[in-house]
Amino acid sequence: MQSWILSIRTTLAYFDQFSHPLSATELWTFLWQPPVDKISWEEFLIILDSAVQENIILVNQGFYCLPGRSSIVESRQRAQVLVEKKLAIARKAAPILGAVPGVQAIFVCNTVAAGWPSVQSDIDLLVVVKPRRLWLTRFLFTITTVLLTKRRHDHQVADHLCLSFYITRDQLNVSAVRGPLPDIYLIYWLQQLFFLVGDQDIPLEVLEANGWV
Repeated sequence: MQSWILSIRTTLAYFDQFSHPLSATELWTFLWQPPVDKISWEEFLIILDSAVQENIILVNQGFYCLPGRSSIVESRQRAQVLVEKKLAIARKAAPILGAVPGVQAIFVCNTVAAGWPSVQSDIDLLVVVKPRRLWLTRFLFTITTVLLTKRRHDHQVADHLCLSFYITRDQLNVSAVRGPLPDIYLIYWLQQLFFLVGDQDIPLEVLEANGWV
């Protein structure tokens, strides 16, 4: 049990940096380097309850966090309102952006996808492009976002679209940009991508291409 509790605490410590407590389901999904021995969901809940009873972790309104950090539950609830607002902006632009020639899928990434944006946060996008069409598609995509007046630039940041990443469909493996191993940030970044529009097969293709995660 101690190895599972260590993994739980490590996971919560990472997300604590962003004032982001986790539900039991999220902990189960994002558990960092879980022990090799397999347990059931029911057994996992028992371990969580035991850790709470021993004051190793806290639970507040269904969210788990480290001791002394129950206030971040309120921070997460405020952030969720911003997430929904910013995703609504992205969804409104999605039909037009998704129709740009060469675009095969668009994901929301970074703080909005992860669930901890601020009021001033922009909306970062990952654009998957048809092979051998990267530069043309990037040009057309940029022009389209400018016409939508949604592209981030200079002092216009909050709630604007930021064209952060472009990758081609035949190069979905992003391991080349990993930091020192294990790159915990990039691993969670990939798992938290929010599919916005495009070919429904691409989210699975991204996960399969990054099996190193």
